[in-house]
Amino acid sequence: MRGNAISGDGSVIVGEADDRSVSPTELFVENRAAFRWTAGSGLSRLADLSAAPLGGVVSHSKANGISRDGATAVGESRGINGFVQAVYWRGGVIAGLGFLPGANVFTRTVTDPINGATGVSALADARTAL
Repeated sequence: MRGNAISGDGSVIVGEADDRSVSPTELFVENRAAFRWTAGSGLSRLADLSAAPLGGVVSHSKANGISRDGATAVGESRGINGFVQAVYWRGGVIAGLGFLPGANVFTRTVTDPINGATGVSALADARTAL
Protein backbone atom coordinates (compact mmCIF):
# COMPACT_ATOMS: atom_id res chain seq x y z
CA MET A 1 0.00 0.00 0.00
CA ARG A 2 1.25 3.44 -0.88
CA GLY A 3 -0.21 6.87 -0.30
CA ASN A 4 0.37 9.06 -3.37
CA ALA A 5 -1.27 12.34 -2.38
CA ILE A 6 -2.76 14.16 0.59
CA SER A 7 -5.37 16.93 0.65
CA GLY A 8 -4.46 20.48 1.65
CA ASP A 9 -5.76 20.11 5.20
CA GLY A 10 -4.37 16.58 5.63
CA SER A 11 -7.78 14.98 6.10
CA VAL A 12 -7.79 12.79 2.95
CA ILE A 13 -5.10 10.49 1.54
CA VAL A 14 -5.34 8.68 -1.80
CA GLY A 15 -3.09 6.06 -3.29
CA GLU A 16 -2.77 2.48 -4.48
CA ALA A 17 -2.70 -0.94 -2.89
CA ASP A 18 -2.10 -4.53 -3.96
CA ASP A 19 -5.34 -6.09 -5.19
CA ARG A 20 -5.25 -9.61 -3.80
CA SER A 21 -8.78 -10.32 -5.00
CA VAL A 22 -7.28 -11.01 -8.44
CA SER A 23 -4.85 -13.62 -7.13
CA PRO A 24 -4.29 -14.13 -3.40
CA THR A 25 -0.78 -15.55 -3.85
CA GLU A 26 0.62 -13.75 -6.90
CA LEU A 27 1.11 -10.04 -7.21
CA PHE A 28 1.83 -8.26 -10.45
CA VAL A 29 2.48 -4.57 -10.89
CA GLU A 30 -0.87 -4.29 -12.71
CA ASN A 31 -2.86 -5.75 -9.81
CA ARG A 32 -3.40 -2.34 -8.23
CA ALA A 33 -6.48 -0.81 -6.63
CA ALA A 34 -6.99 2.90 -5.96
CA PHE A 35 -8.00 3.87 -2.42
CA ARG A 36 -9.17 6.86 -0.40
CA TRP A 37 -8.59 7.20 3.35
CA THR A 38 -10.09 9.55 5.94
CA ALA A 39 -9.95 9.36 9.72
CA GLY A 40 -13.75 9.27 9.87
CA SER A 41 -14.48 6.56 7.32
CA GLY A 42 -11.17 4.71 7.16
CA LEU A 43 -9.90 3.01 4.02
CA SER A 44 -12.18 2.56 1.01
CA ARG A 45 -11.53 1.25 -2.47
CA LEU A 46 -12.23 3.63 -5.33
CA ALA A 47 -14.16 2.29 -8.31
CA ASP A 48 -12.49 0.89 -11.45
CA LEU A 49 -13.65 1.76 -14.96
CA SER A 50 -14.05 -1.98 -15.60
CA ALA A 51 -13.96 -5.05 -13.39
CA ALA A 52 -13.37 -7.31 -16.41
CA PRO A 53 -11.29 -5.64 -19.17
CA LEU A 54 -11.06 -7.37 -22.56
CA GLY A 55 -8.14 -9.62 -23.36
CA GLY A 56 -8.04 -11.26 -19.95
CA VAL A 57 -6.00 -8.49 -18.34
CA VAL A 58 -6.72 -7.61 -14.75
CA SER A 59 -8.56 -4.55 -13.52
CA HIS A 60 -6.23 -1.77 -12.45
CA SER A 61 -6.50 1.65 -10.85
CA LYS A 62 -4.26 4.13 -9.03
CA ALA A 63 -5.10 7.44 -7.41
CA ASN A 64 -2.15 9.77 -8.03
CA GLY A 65 -3.40 13.18 -6.93
CA ILE A 66 -6.09 14.94 -4.94
CA SER A 67 -7.59 18.40 -4.89
CA ARG A 68 -6.78 20.78 -2.07
CA ASP A 69 -10.22 20.27 -0.50
CA GLY A 70 -10.06 16.47 -0.86
CA ALA A 71 -13.23 16.24 -2.95
CA THR A 72 -11.63 15.22 -6.27
CA ALA A 73 -9.00 12.56 -6.85
CA VAL A 74 -7.24 11.88 -10.16
CA GLY A 75 -5.34 8.92 -11.47
CA GLU A 76 -5.67 6.04 -13.89
CA SER A 77 -7.86 2.99 -14.45
CA ARG A 78 -8.04 0.21 -17.02
CA GLY A 79 -11.15 0.43 -19.16
CA ILE A 80 -13.22 -2.33 -20.73
CA ASN A 81 -10.96 -2.17 -23.82
CA GLY A 82 -7.91 -3.13 -21.73
CA PHE A 83 -6.18 0.26 -22.04
CA VAL A 84 -5.37 2.51 -19.10
CA GLN A 85 -6.89 5.98 -19.22
CA ALA A 86 -6.84 9.09 -17.11
CA VAL A 87 -9.73 9.27 -14.64
CA TYR A 88 -11.09 11.33 -11.81
CA TRP A 89 -13.23 10.37 -8.82
CA ARG A 90 -15.70 12.82 -7.31
CA GLY A 91 -18.44 11.92 -4.84
CA GLY A 92 -17.53 8.23 -5.09
CA VAL A 93 -18.12 8.18 -8.86
CA ILE A 94 -15.38 7.48 -11.42
CA ALA A 95 -15.23 9.26 -14.78
CA GLY A 96 -12.84 8.49 -17.64
CA LEU A 97 -11.05 11.39 -19.29
CA GLY A 98 -10.38 9.57 -22.56
CA PHE A 99 -7.31 8.77 -24.60
CA LEU A 100 -4.76 10.28 -26.87
CA PRO A 101 -4.39 8.12 -30.00
CA GLY A 102 -2.67 4.80 -29.24
CA ALA A 103 -1.65 5.73 -25.73
CA ASN A 104 -2.19 4.88 -22.11
CA VAL A 105 -2.96 8.13 -20.27
CA PHE A 106 -2.79 8.92 -16.58
CA THR A 107 -3.16 12.04 -14.46
CA ARG A 108 -0.77 13.12 -11.76
CA THR A 109 -2.17 16.22 -10.06
CA VAL A 110 -5.36 18.24 -9.75
CA THR A 111 -4.74 21.83 -10.79
CA ASP A 112 -8.29 22.92 -10.12
CA PRO A 113 -11.02 20.64 -8.73
CA ILE A 114 -13.48 21.66 -11.43
CA ASN A 115 -11.49 22.71 -14.46
CA GLY A 116 -8.30 20.75 -14.75
CA ALA A 117 -5.67 18.16 -14.05
CA THR A 118 -2.17 17.56 -15.33
CA GLY A 119 -0.73 14.27 -16.42
CA VAL A 120 1.23 12.21 -18.86
CA SER A 121 0.45 10.20 -21.98
CA ALA A 122 2.74 7.19 -22.41
CA LEU A 123 3.06 6.02 -26.02
CA ALA A 124 5.54 3.19 -26.62
CA ASP A 125 8.76 4.64 -25.21
CA ALA A 126 7.83 8.33 -25.30
CA ARG A 127 5.90 10.45 -22.81
CA THR A 128 3.92 13.59 -23.53
CA ALA A 129 2.73 16.10 -20.94
CA LEU A 130 -0.99 16.86 -20.90
